[in-house]
Amino acid sequence: MMILKICGGALLVAFVTLIIKQLKAELAMPAALAGGVILLLASLGMLAPQVELLGNLWYADQLKGYAAPLIKSLGVALIAQTAADICRDMGESATASKVEFAGKVEIMLLCLPMINELLDFARALLLG
Repeated sequence: MMILKICGGALLVAFVTLIIKQLKAELAMPAALAGGVILLLASLGMLAPQVELLGNLWYADQLKGYAAPLIKSLGVALIAQTAADICRDMGESATASKVEFAGKVEIMLLCLPMINELLDFARALLLG
């Protein structure tokens, strides 16, 4: 399982970073960032097989109006969470919170047309 390798790598990066922090503190942050990038690239490797499935969803006639906002929202969530985690790792928790908030606002804006359509459907059901 790939997740076990990634978790093991994350623990190794954390352990190496702690050792480097004790020996030479100024090299701890670059080591942690390098390890984080390697782990991120490994995680993206797990996503590669799903790209075809996402492409099929994108062009499915039944989901034509819904797939784009949902997939874009997923991308925004992943990007915002990754950026917030990096900010937290650098000790900037306030900045991380603002990045997460901005991601949530962006997702809401992407989904407003779907929410509007859902409300129109509910209104039509209720009013007959």
